[in-house]
Amino acid sequence: MRLSRIEWMLIGFIFTVKLLLVFVVVFAVGQNGFLWSADGPEYIDLGRNLIEGRGFGRTVGGEVVLATDRVPLYPLLVALLMGSVGFVSAIPVALFQAFLAAGIALFTYRIACRFVSERWALLPALLVSFEPVISALHLFVFAETLLVFFVTLFVYLFLEYFDTESGIMFFGSLLALSAAVYTKPVAIYLIIIPLVYLIFRNWRYGVVAILMLGAILSPWVIRNYYVSGVASFNTYGSKTPCGYAITGILAARDGFPDASPGAAITRVINTPEYWDLRIECETESVSRVFGRLLRDNPASFIKANFFTALAFFTNDGFSSTLQKEDSKLPPHHNYLSATIFLGTEWLEQSTRALGELTPVEFMAVLLAKLFWLGIFVLMLIGIWRVGLSKKGFFILLVLLYFGAASIVGGGIGTGARFRYHVAPLIFIFATYALEYIYSKSIQT
Repeated sequence: MRLSRIEWMLIGFIFTVKLLLVFVVVFAVGQNGFLWSADGPEYIDLGRNLIEGRGFGRTVGGEVVLATDRVPLYPLLVALLMGSVGFVSAIPVALFQAFLAAGIALFTYRIACRFVSERWALLPALLVSFEPVISALHLFVFAETLLVFFVTLFVYLFLEYFDTESGIMFFGSLLALSAAVYTKPVAIYLIIIPLVYLIFRNWRYGVVAILMLGAILSPWVIRNYYVSGVASFNTYGSKTPCGYAITGILAARDGFPDASPGAAITRVINTPEYWDLRIECETESVSRVFGRLLRDNPASFIKANFFTALAFFTNDGFSSTLQKEDSKLPPHHNYLSATIFLGTEWLEQSTRALGELTPVEFMAVLLAKLFWLGIFVLMLIGIWRVGLSKKGFFILLVLLYFGAASIVGGGIGTGARFRYHVAPLIFIFATYALEYIYSKSIQT
């Protein structure tokens, strides 16, 4: 893959800035700055156990308990990076993710060049590199950056296959997709999109793709079966949709004064109905439970998912870090997001929450929300203009897949972290709309 001069400058600039940010964090707060949530120490623990040859599992009471609710690629990467420096540390992981961030920008630029001019294609590449929440995720020990790297690589290579019918691009896209699944299992049903396309366009390649993906993914299913007795790629399964999603629907139906995630969970989980639904959802059928909720409570079902979708696309992502310890609202990463409108006293709750912010914090939250609201509107315009073209429809399907997976899977707990999975595609559609609007204004 030969890089142009502008591409070298792009990845060089982003990689340099990301390295500087890593060193700033190291000197300011040390490596703990990269371990923002419980996920970070867990990945470090999984990686350390792999280095020590104790298997893929968590340390519990000094013993390693083999894990089947995580997938191995990111912990393996953490292990290799820590092994390369000879000690347990999050710093080499953050440094490597600076490289991944540059790669994401490159693939975003190349995908965008299929829809906009080269000059405009720089915009989504820069946005996906320096939007504040995304910049933070590049630093943290989270699997998200590696996942987005493989997802954008998959989209880029599959679009290349569209144009060239190249076998190399075809097999490369499947390998990138498989790597994404081994990074986070949320990507597993994304496989359906290229398979359906291939079956109609080139059924022989479709058969090869099914066999290839089966051969790559089945070993982990077999491993989990021997460890847990469950033949599944990931045993975490339906715990998330059977928690947050059901909570939001019931909270919208019952009209709680405060339906923010923390308050809704506190109220709903104390009801027998919630636990009956959750147990049935986790042990029997997710689709049956959600189908019954839709049939019995269509208005609350639609309302909960509408505001969850709005939170997914417009969440500023950092207002929760500004929440005060003595806040009157329950702490959660969807603090001050669109899901607050599910409560009957949403005006009082949002006014109280905004009143807890300093003027500077208020302006930061306001500007971030206006930014993402603008991006959302521009994305819709871009989808309307180009979403039904062959290539546009393909990336639209990828965007909708991750959006639906986050909305259904995360429910009212869906935050900006999940939006990062498709942020490159969101920015590409928004940039197409911006270029279209700009060209029309010049003509006028």
